[in-house]
Amino acid sequence: MSKKLILGLVFGIAAGTAAAFLIRFRNENSLIPDDNGDDENDLLDKANNYLLLAKNKVEEMVKKAETESMSLLDEAGNILSRVKDSTARVHSSEGEEIYSDMEKTKKEIEEIIDNFRKKL
Repeated sequence: MSKKLILGLVFGIAAGTAAAFLIRFRNENSLIPDDNGDDENDLLDKANNYLLLAKNKVEEMVKKAETESMSLLDEAGNILSRVKDSTARVHSSEGEEIYSDMEKTKKEIEEIIDNFRKKL
């Protein structure tokens, strides 16, 4: 996957999570005036506090998602390097060793990919 696609997915997930967060806590910090005599300034202060809280939460989520995606990209690069080394080893083998090295390399690659998928 390209870096842009992964970052797009991360930001999409962050935006969806932020929307869910806003909907969930909307009732807690209701902006609809009650009959308790709140004036416009109080409502504006509540709205400002609510938006500031949501903005901070989304920024935290985006930073966390960015860190995790970079970590996954680094790990994917390491996996590709190990696969390259394994296939180079098979390529340099001779005769009967080729088939045993191919099977060994195939098992190693499958194990690496399974471990990576579990992390996702």
